[in-house]
Amino acid sequence: MKTTLIEYKIPVIIAAIFICIGTIFILFGIPEIDGDSEASSVDAVPDSYTGEKSVLNIDVEDEQMREENGDMKDSESMIDPDDSVVTDGVKNLKLNDGKQSGIDSENPEQPHDNTLTSDPNSNTEQMQNTSPESASDSDFEYVPNPAPAPLPVPVSNISMSIDRTTTSRYKVGDTGSVAVVVFPSNATDKGYQLTVNDPSILTVSQNGQFTAVAYGTAVITATSANGVRRDVAVTVLDMDTLAQEVIRLTNEERSKKGASSLSVDNSLLSATAVTRAREIITSFSHMRPDGRKQSTVYEDLGGSYNGRYMETGENIAAGHISSTAVVTAWMNSIENKANILNTQYTHIGVSVDMDSSGKLYWVQIFYG
Repeated sequence: MKTTLIEYKIPVIIAAIFICIGTIFILFGIPEIDGDSEASSVDAVPDSYTGEKSVLNIDVEDEQMREENGDMKDSESMIDPDDSVVTDGVKNLKLNDGKQSGIDSENPEQPHDNTLTSDPNSNTEQMQNTSPESASDSDFEYVPNPAPAPLPVPVSNISMSIDRTTTSRYKVGDTGSVAVVVFPSNATDKGYQLTVNDPSILTVSQNGQFTAVAYGTAVITATSANGVRRDVAVTVLDMDTLAQEVIRLTNEERSKKGASSLSVDNSLLSATAVTRAREIITSFSHMRPDGRKQSTVYEDLGGSYNGRYMETGENIAAGHISSTAVVTAWMNSIENKANILNTQYTHIGVSVDMDSSGKLYWVQIFYG
């Protein structure tokens, strides 16, 4: 059978057609095809240096310039589907569990605290994951909230007491102390200031120590920082003043009965009264603490009767707070009144003393 020219030409024509189609695909690329699968277009760019065709997605030089200027084409998406993303020139590696840096795929609202750390022994960057899921209790230090500052507690009251429990009397030259207690005990500022209304009678220091200076009554005041005040009165007695008042009142009573006034010009007699006033604090009796008569004091001090003072007498008292009170009490006693009004006596000695509790002791010595 003869083969016609047409039979020979058909394969050639078909081959030419495929060659043309292939050339078109190479020059213009494969067109996108609509359907379930997606295909991206690929540009065939001739290589001006080699004459060969290579496939590129993006110009390399343009990409480097954009990285240097921080101008990323897709600024909204910080995630690269590959193992890393580029954000303003900083590479964030993807976590080992498949979650991208900065975003929790299961809980996008809860950020992870992922930081890059560099291993000094290697050139690779390591991810340090301190997210709440991976951190243990030992990774956290419990810092309690500071306690609120307590409200200030003001001073509401002050109490004051002196070292003598039964009286507030002191004699000139005595020292004492005043104790101050501030209420409530948990007051914020328990400080106070001590003052005295008349420093000529009494002086006081801030530690509560005071000194009796002169006859009279002084008031010590404690004042807290918020103005709460408390006062205590201290009476200072001058023993000499009290003694002189007793002599005056005694002669006044004698004058009422027509008796002459008693003289006080015998200093030795006054010294005898001073000794006896001290002794009756120890033993309140007309007998001395050693058992001898009270009249022996005068001789012990260097005095001598020599028949001069044949008549002697003594009045004693304790607890009276004034000269008037003690003279009145003696005048109400028969024996004491007799000594005061005895016309045989010509001289008198008087002394007043005070014990540590502030109790007063009085002595009259008569000679004639």
